[in-house]
Amino acid sequence: LNRINFAFLDGSHNKKKVTREFEWITKRQISGDIIIFDDYDPYNFKGIYDFVDDLEKKKNYRISKIFSDKNRGYAIAYKL
Repeated sequence: LNRINFAFLDGSHNKKKVTREFEWITKRQISGDIIIFDDYDPYNFKGIYDFVDDLEKKKNYRISKIFSDKNRGYAIAYKL
């Protein structure tokens, strides 16, 4: 694939594996493209939670967080 406009990551909950998936996708994105991370939850899926929080600090994606309840969250990353 040359470009990935939209990705929904709902596979591994391990930070190392999420990092590998993200790195493959981000190389194929441009400004305005989106990645949604399922299971953004610090209690049940710490690997995803930590990865997204680290990504937000880098400031190359704008992150929006949505919680449907206390144990169900999503993070939407918009490439800047």
